[in-house]
Amino acid sequence: MPLTIDGGLFIYDFIDHHAVLCVPVDAEFKEVRNRYLQIARTLHPDSSLMRNESEKETANQLLAKLVNPAYEKFSVERNRAEYLFIFSQMGKRFAQEPGSIRLKTESGRQSLAAPNASMAYNFIFRRC
Repeated sequence: MPLTIDGGLFIYDFIDHHAVLCVPVDAEFKEVRNRYLQIARTLHPDSSLMRNESEKETANQLLAKLVNPAYEKFSVERNRAEYLFIFSQMGKRFAQEPGSIRLKTESGRQSLAAPNASMAYNFIFRRC
């Protein structure tokens, strides 16, 4: 079964590695690594508590197609710098075209309306 995500930056054919690992944009590598290890333990077939074959398959796809590539992107300095540059350019584009942003979640709408969007954003990610 193919894995499809129809929200966030994924709708723009951009994999949001921060969202995949549930870390804020300004996360230090140590935080990224710790979060990756938590997620990998949960999804890995050898350590997962999932019993249903469908859930195991979905977990395996998430790990292989999203989680591992996200960690690899952050673990190599050059790749991380390139990704962050593209990420920042997308942010600038969306800032110039505010009507193009489609928010599906309440937390997304709250962070956009917050007086300090950066603090709201970090608060949301810290709750993951």
